[in-house]
Amino acid sequence: AKDVDAQYVLAKLYLNGDGVPRKAKKGAFWYSKAAKQGHARAQCALSQMYLHGKGIKKNLKKAQKLLAKLEKNDNISAHLCLADTYISDDTKLKDIKKAFSWYKKAADKGNPRAQYQLATFYKSATGTEKNLKKAYEYFEKSAQQDYLPAIYELGKMYVNGYGVKRDYKMGVAQFLKAAQRGHGQAQMDLGVAYFTGKGIKKDPIIAYAWFYVATSQGVPDAKKNKAALYKKLLPEDRKIAIKRGFEYVTKYGRH
Repeated sequence: AKDVDAQYVLAKLYLNGDGVPRKAKKGAFWYSKAAKQGHARAQCALSQMYLHGKGIKKNLKKAQKLLAKLEKNDNISAHLCLADTYISDDTKLKDIKKAFSWYKKAADKGNPRAQYQLATFYKSATGTEKNLKKAYEYFEKSAQQDYLPAIYELGKMYVNGYGVKRDYKMGVAQFLKAAQRGHGQAQMDLGVAYFTGKGIKKDPIIAYAWFYVATSQGVPDAKKNKAALYKKLLPEDRKIAIKRGFEYVTKYGRH
């Protein structure tokens, strides 16, 4: 397999045992072939195998050598691999400032996951100074590319007035978008919005239905909220609320 992409694919097949016997050493062999030809994802995968000792013997020096090659590789895959490596708690290489710097490179090239990660750094002053305006900007960029965690976080920024003028309506609209795609915490927060009537018309039955879905996904406090709200519902509304809850689980639960 002279073609570098074919070598990379072959390595993955051996590592996953997909259509061929699972053989980590053969996977590492083909990753190595592709890595020598400058294939960023192969360099990344092989560096992680050396870092974690997965399928091959742990070798920090070899991992660092591959990471150094990735630093010269000016593409998003390389930037993300470096950032993910430096943010990881699992190795001796953890360096939050370096992680921030590589996520920023990938974010500024338009990668939504990097934009989201960068926003969380700005929000929590991780690897950089706290800057809620920049956090909002990067959450928005990521959300515009339909990155689910960013859609939810953007909602929180609006609801709390972090880095942007507080706007419950805009915030709840983001929660709804994320909740309809199965985001548990967004479902919980949407339930709260329907219960309080902040940013959306108050509706305890719909609030109960969203708490119901969030409970099915194991979201902390959702069960407690659901039980507390059930007691407040009129007896004739309880059946309707439970039926709506079942419908929402089918429609918006993670399957």
